Amino acid sequence: MILKGDDGRSPPAGISMVRPDEKGPKTVAIFLLFGGLLLALFSYEDLVSAQIEDFNEEDVLAIIETPNSQGDNISVTEFQLFHDESRDSGAYTLRGYSLAIGSLLIISGAIALFKLHSWGAKFAIVGAVISGLGGFQGTLMIKDASDIHLGGTMSTAYEITSYLCGICLTLCGLIALLPLLNASAKAALDRSPILIHEEE
Repeated sequence: MILKGDDGRSPPAGISMVRPDEKGPKTVAIFLLFGGLLLALFSYEDLVSAQIEDFNEEDVLAIIETPNSQGDNISVTEFQLFHDESRDSGAYTLRGYSLAIGSLLIISGAIALFKLHSWGAKFAIVGAVISGLGGFQGTLMIKDASDIHLGGTMSTAYEITSYLCGICLTLCGLIALLPLLNASAKAALDRSPILIHEEE
């Protein structure tokens, strides 16, 4: 049995106080902060791409150089059609705003968790869910556009990216959940002591 709160009296016999672990939640908060900043960078790139009408030809040539060296035959025009499809379908916008909202929640949650507020972990979990759902769907839409206009190596790369996006953000959410599940870490949050009944 777990009891929260403290009225200033010693715990009854058979009940021991869980030692608060402040280091655990703070370590998780640091990981979440770096993850949130990385998501913010990705969201910025997507939102910029959503506003670009035409890519510079030199930039496109640099992008398609690697897949073409591996046997693909992607032209500048085909890549531009792929970009137009991704932009007009709203894929860049969906993924960009999802990651932006999620990153803000994760970053603010990480800061709060570092200050040992339990709601910080909950914010980070919500942020990971929003980023995961929007990011996965947006990447699938971009993958569909690549199937139509690019194919080959780049289509496979975008498919793998969609799965990696889902896996990484699932792990991010699970990491944020740890301080809420671990008794010692939970005892450090909100300065709420936790008592555990010891069965003999």
